Amino acid sequence: MSAFRPAFSSLIVLCAAVLAAALAPRAAAAATPGALDSSFGTAGAAATGSATRLFAAAVQSDGDVVAVGEGGTGSSARVLVARFTASGALDGAFGRGGIAQGPAVPTALGAGSLARAVAIQPDGKIVIVGKTTDAAADPSARYGLLVERYDPSGTLDTSFGDGGVVNLLSASFGDGYAIALQPDGRIVATGSENVSGVPYATVVRLNTDGSLDSSFGSAGTDLLNLGAYSYALAVAIQSDGKLVIAGSQSPGLQATNALIARLTTSGALDSSFNGGGAVAQQYAPTGGAFSSFDGVAIQSDGKIVAAGNAAAGGETADAFAVRFNSAGTQDSSFGHGGVAYAPSATDWLEAGGTVPGAAGVTIATNGDVVAAGQFVNGLNSYGALWAFTPSGALDGTFGAGGVAQVPTSSTEFDGVALSPATGDLVAAGDSLAFGGAYTGTVASYVGYGALKLTPTATPTGAPVPNPTPTPTPTRSPTPIAIPTLRLSVSGVKRIYITATVLKHGLKLAAGCNEGCSLHVALIASTATARRLHIKTAVNECRKAHGKRRCGRAETYRPLALSPQSGTLATTGSRTFVLHVGGAFAKGLRTQKRVGLTVEVTATSTASHAMQVVKTPVVFKS
Repeated sequence: MSAFRPAFSSLIVLCAAVLAAALAPRAAAAATPGALDSSFGTAGAAATGSATRLFAAAVQSDGDVVAVGEGGTGSSARVLVARFTASGALDGAFGRGGIAQGPAVPTALGAGSLARAVAIQPDGKIVIVGKTTDAAADPSARYGLLVERYDPSGTLDTSFGDGGVVNLLSASFGDGYAIALQPDGRIVATGSENVSGVPYATVVRLNTDGSLDSSFGSAGTDLLNLGAYSYALAVAIQSDGKLVIAGSQSPGLQATNALIARLTTSGALDSSFNGGGAVAQQYAPTGGAFSSFDGVAIQSDGKIVAAGNAAAGGETADAFAVRFNSAGTQDSSFGHGGVAYAPSATDWLEAGGTVPGAAGVTIATNGDVVAAGQFVNGLNSYGALWAFTPSGALDGTFGAGGVAQVPTSSTEFDGVALSPATGDLVAAGDSLAFGGAYTGTVASYVGYGALKLTPTATPTGAPVPNPTPTPTPTRSPTPIAIPTLRLSVSGVKRIYITATVLKHGLKLAAGCNEGCSLHVALIASTATARRLHIKTAVNECRKAHGKRRCGRAETYRPLALSPQSGTLATTGSRTFVLHVGGAFAKGLRTQKRVGLTVEVTATSTASHAMQVVKTPVVFKS
């Protein structure tokens, strides 16, 4: 999480040298699939220097590698975009010394930013997706789904958005995780946004100039009803233009389930996918309560592969991959019932932190499903790749029994990309020195060549596969149906006279097709709160002279005016009258015209599924 300058060049050399020493024995091995590519960087790896992290990579048609993440510390943390040549050297023609730093993106609480995903346009421009955050106080905070575009030289593309930057959903604590480019140049980004304090999976689509695509979702933004605490962590586009998103959901906060859904080209859930457009499923072994998809890819035959991580019993965890038919059912010809597992933790301390396992996935040129992530053994963690054959078994021709693992401890991979030039596999992540800072790392592994091979064929020069491949453990996933809660809202008008509302209130009716709890409020955006001169007291923390200091501060934030709640025991509706008074009424009287939003949230009392209806309204004096 970091700002970066060429002054770090000496650190880059040092980090690369330290990493090379650890990787040298593997680099000396024969160039078989899963071996580090000794022609890339130093012994197969390259670094971006101290105080940097990398979360994703993409490979250009010429073999150059673009990796993204964050660089710098505290309030100076910014999006980092690095480009390496095909030989693993930082490209001096890109940015400053091979690295470009994103601009400050001011929010109500800070100007930090990071990138989690990257895609390269046919014209060589680079698009990243991530989030804005207050890195000085809370690096995990989220204040907007961030999209930036860079020219091939590493400068911000000023023809895109606002000077190269698009920051969306900041008023609803948006967050960005994944990106995909449509053939027509439109950009799809996925993540989440908050509704009444609860995150929901969200997809946005931008036109080529960075404006929201009004033909998608609701004016370019699609807030999906896929259960509370849901996140769209990965996205892929089918040949017919439909969008496949993957991630997780935790409706009751009791368990986290892997989530996959397909959307039509307009952003609606595709009813032809698994009967309703989405499915949430628990892939952890019996007794486990966590599984998540962190990567998704489309095979050439149209089948869908999603990969992720699952917490198992006895302080163990698994990386797993699931293959779905185009209709959304699990492909029984892959693994066991469509699911393949590989151990990702043998002695994992479960107290906090990310569950070890797959964080990204790609399809190798021989048809293997290759996932990248982290393997943990006690206090040691290692970046790892797992290769599953088209039948779902670990591929004995790849690495050691289907697993390629960086021998350096305290490393992890967050993404993997396939080189179109060589078919090699490029993983991006970071390493953490004991008591020190993160160092962004890119590693290149020998793949199965640039040309597509028959999936069952043995690559030239590769050893003969083990006749008894490593067995895949059997699991019994438990399907969890996506709720069908339907919320209806009536009686909301487009324009209101302020004096009338202040005297009689704003009346509306809300109902559900099942028992539910209802929450209704008038929402004022941060900009409206500023116009009304109404601040919110918040706790803020800052680091000064190595010490963390916290205190109360007042700032402009989104406001919920006249919130009301009610409960329906069964199907029905309820009338609400929103009365606005106090400082809110005083502020509204001073405005000739002000925009607000009527927000109605329904939560099923049985399934905890949630649906939200937001209606813009105007108050006129």
